[in-house]
Amino acid sequence: DARSGKSSLLFQFAYNRARDLTRGRTMFLCDRGKMFSSPPCRFARPASADADEPAHYHRDTQVLRRIDVKYVAGHDELLRFLANIHTSLAPIHTVVVDDLDLLC
Repeated sequence: DARSGKSSLLFQFAYNRARDLTRGRTMFLCDRGKMFSSPPCRFARPASADADEPAHYHRDTQVLRRIDVKYVAGHDELLRFLANIHTSLAPIHTVVVDDLDLLC
């Protein structure tokens, strides 16, 4: 189902990994068309008294900057990317692939 929320859950996982592991990058691999036609829901933040504070916004922005979104168009492009991931300049600690079943 296109509206199952799977992409949102996967992006939330990528966000949590980027938040918890401050060294290295988190990669979120997905199909460009799907991401633009049905973007993930806004990620959840823990409720707190300072949720509207600029500092909280700044922390979210810093976490999002540690997530690299890579668009892959199919099986061959996904394999090429994964085969060359070791050449990345920044260490990558997590790779999340949205719709792996459709890409393979």
